[in-house]
Amino acid sequence: SAGTINWASTGGATTNNDNAAGSSVCYDAILGEIILVGGTNSASGSSCTYGSVNFTSTGGNDIVLLEVTASNGTFVSGKVVGGTATEDALASCYDSSTGDVFLSGYYGSGSITFGGTTLTNSGSGTEDIFYARYNPSTDVFTWAKSAGANSTGSDRARSICSDGSGGIIIGGVISPGTSNFPTASSPLTLSNTRTTGGDPFLVRVDAATGNAT
Repeated sequence: SAGTINWASTGGATTNNDNAAGSSVCYDAILGEIILVGGTNSASGSSCTYGSVNFTSTGGNDIVLLEVTASNGTFVSGKVVGGTATEDALASCYDSSTGDVFLSGYYGSGSITFGGTTLTNSGSGTEDIFYARYNPSTDVFTWAKSAGANSTGSDRARSICSDGSGGIIIGGVISPGTSNFPTASSPLTLSNTRTTGGDPFLVRVDAATGNAT
């Protein structure tokens, strides 16, 4: 109460060029945990330490997900996802219908892997959108999806939320060209007809599958 600081936690890589940043937090009411997502910029092979949670950087800017005990700030577990280029998680939300956490952002590497799912970038020199579902109870990514335009532009999912009815709403920006979002059949195609500059997008996906609805 009264703005009192109850605890504070931090961590990162052991190298001097680490530029870790937390972009979004959400609360898992079932586990009593805070889920922190963001990125860490460390040399390939650098050790990143958050309390007793350790992982190795893949190089460039990697996506980071950390589970933190809400009552005392203890780091419980963590995940790192990335390739040789720049990736970042920009947003997260907790979905009460599944008990899982959903995160979104972008990736610039040719491919990145969330658990057993590998996402492939749509073009050379681009940044594509990613969004993924994570189970904090098992520390497993249930699914991960990719979307973007086959151009040299930047596509990013900057915001994500649950609609409370089995749907996840994702918002962000798409670059000029056509961006394809996976569905159960033919992709959902959004078009930015300009030659330069980004357009906003808003897409609803199914929480169970990640397919656009």
